[in-house]
Amino acid sequence: MAVISGGLAQADTTYNWTWNATTSGNPMTDNTTWTPSTTTGDWCSGMSSSSMATYGNCARYGGSETPASPATNVMQVTAFSNTGTLPGGAGANDYAIQNAYLAFWGNSGLGVVNRNPGGTVDPPEGGTGSTPSSSAPEHSVDNNGRYDMVLLSFDRAVSLTGVDIGWSQTDSDITVLAFNSTGVLNDLVGQRYGALQSGWQLVGQYANANDVSVQPISTPSLSRYWLVGAYNPLVGGTALTTGNDYVKIRAFTATETQKKVPEPSSAWLVAAVVTAGGFWARRRNRSAKAAA
Repeated sequence: MAVISGGLAQADTTYNWTWNATTSGNPMTDNTTWTPSTTTGDWCSGMSSSSMATYGNCARYGGSETPASPATNVMQVTAFSNTGTLPGGAGANDYAIQNAYLAFWGNSGLGVVNRNPGGTVDPPEGGTGSTPSSSAPEHSVDNNGRYDMVLLSFDRAVSLTGVDIGWSQTDSDITVLAFNSTGVLNDLVGQRYGALQSGWQLVGQYANANDVSVQPISTPSLSRYWLVGAYNPLVGGTALTTGNDYVKIRAFTATETQKKVPEPSSAWLVAAVVTAGGFWARRRNRSAKAAA
């Protein structure tokens, strides 16, 4: 008997995602009056509206996709900066990462206000009262004194393809890293940029990101976790000028490929029929012998 091979297998589907910090249902356009909505789920798990105005606040974004995906992929954003000190630390390389304040500036996008109280070296950023504040341009994602970055956490692994800068001042160099380990992502707090836990890889240092409509990020990396910030020389890579990069991030783009389960091929279907036929034939023979 000839066995027919082949069959129809559904192709994988690649979804192109955009997470925009200014679309409806996301944090409001004014940083000082933003109140998270209970219906759109703007705040992160475990957070309340009262805790959104403190260091370590967090926001969630539901992305739009092409083609329409059967399952949304939510992006969660938090802010960090190396404003802490470690025992014996005497310079920027020894400053520890701490939670920062994620700021929202309308169509310009996301900014970061870090905890630095100021001094003879670093410009002050941390404000007083319940809501951290700072004057321009320190309310942006910057590298003046300390290195501000935002952590993107997705429901499922994606390949980050673009960073859209909505505002910049002086310079707009940015840094992108991906967490490529299968292990659990440890808290960034207390770590050092120059000695991040195993699994973080530098994707690229991008000069003048605001000179293009969307800064393309070309990498084969797939990850649930990405770090994006002002140019950060502590993680290595191409040397650029530092201390003068001020950016606000308006949107992120990414791709996600969902693999389809292949349909059973004709060969497997024929084999299944043949196997089932042989089983019932043997069963009939045993029944006939038993009756005799």
